[in-house]
Amino acid sequence: PKKQIKIVSFNARSLRNKITELRCLALTENIDVIAVTETFIDTINNDLIYEYSIEGFKFFNKDRLNRRGGGVALYIATWLNPVEITPKDTNTEHVCVKVTGDELAVNISVTYRPPGQTQELDNEMYRVLQQSLHNSESVILGDFNLPHIDWQTLNGVESESHRMLEFIEDYFLRQLVSEPTRENNILDLVIVSQDHLINNVVVGEHLGSCDHKVVRAVINTATKVIENKTLVPN
Repeated sequence: PKKQIKIVSFNARSLRNKITELRCLALTENIDVIAVTETFIDTINNDLIYEYSIEGFKFFNKDRLNRRGGGVALYIATWLNPVEITPKDTNTEHVCVKVTGDELAVNISVTYRPPGQTQELDNEMYRVLQQSLHNSESVILGDFNLPHIDWQTLNGVESESHRMLEFIEDYFLRQLVSEPTRENNILDLVIVSQDHLINNVVVGEHLGSCDHKVVRAVINTATKVIENKTLVPN
């Protein structure tokens, strides 16, 4: 089995015209997990799932219904035995998948939070994110559109920033992206339940015509992750 799980996460602003580049990236870099926000996929009216397939991956998506844009997707390498555990009763643009390797069980999720989302929808989103932390190590990926958080000092200006910082504090999480992912802003985040779960978080290039940069990270499968967590039996 592989010693690490390689993750790529980015905001696509329409995956359709970038899928060829993404397939190429997945292959050449031997990627295991791909998280995409703003897929603009609409499988009900418009798109066929197979147009988005990448060989060797299972595809999980949640489309934005009834209006353009948005949507999220996760591609998980089949060797990770992915099982979807996304809560059903929510409008939050979020997909969560449980992966299990030899040494490891971890919930990986992707979320898109539109700019200026209302407090009510924010509360709903954090409720959904909280569920992805259940009984497992967790990696939360996605574009949260929170440019005003200073991640060095964990300070935020307005209430939407405070809600995120509170969530991170309440659940003892860490956010690991430390350089801008779009213009001068850190919008695309990597949030983990344990510090040593992930290393090498790097902000890279733009994929095709994306205005966000690609974020790469690595999950260490060799790390025994469960040492100091009290796991609650199901």
